[in-house]
Amino acid sequence: MTHKRGRRSAKSIEIRSQWQAARKFVQDQAFFDRLKGESVCRSTSSDVADYLAEAFGQPLPEAIPNVEHGSVLTDSRGEGAFQLQITCPAIAD
Repeated sequence: MTHKRGRRSAKSIEIRSQWQAARKFVQDQAFFDRLKGESVCRSTSSDVADYLAEAFGQPLPEAIPNVEHGSVLTDSRGEGAFQLQITCPAIAD
């Protein structure tokens, strides 16, 4: 017998897919510094919102990460913006 997982709402699935696409877009646009061992953001939140608007139509504000141009996304010390935020934003039904 297989384990039955709880059903997720359509909105939570949509937010999660947009959130994952936004993170992938930011990581693909990032600059990777080999000397410091970190990735630096080269896009802004408005760039991410424009990308999500093209890909999904209406971007959800919860799915857009709060990143600035020049901020550290990942580094060797574990203090990057994407390393501190581990999970997708919570969905209030």
